[in-house]
Amino acid sequence: MSTLRTNALEGVDAKNSITIVAGAGNITTTNVQEGLAKTSIRFPADQASITSSFNISSLTDAATGQATVNINNDMNDANYSLAEGTSENERETWIQAIASSNYSQRSYNGSNYSDVGGMSQCFGDLA
Repeated sequence: MSTLRTNALEGVDAKNSITIVAGAGNITTTNVQEGLAKTSIRFPADQASITSSFNISSLTDAATGQATVNINNDMNDANYSLAEGTSENERETWIQAIASSNYSQRSYNGSNYSDVGGMSQCFGDLA
């Protein structure tokens, strides 16, 4: 096995895209800038702390079942993509109030907002 060590990768056809050969002739081109998660967070049900995170400055417990995730290095705009979920069996979860510097994560059990552990990731361009 060989080891490649570098400080920079740049695509030949486009600076942000590189071609990945996955073996047996399978070739995929990926946009490195768009294709990597820019933030990641996991928090417990009480929303009082952060279990693990990447590029997150803080978590605000806005109300029962309502947390605001604050991004450390802002996204370019509010048009980025988010993936979210909970660590518990919850009826409804969603993201709302998306801004370049934060977003709100909500959970609902069918009749009330409810505190559950959550997780989410952002994909898109950083500012």
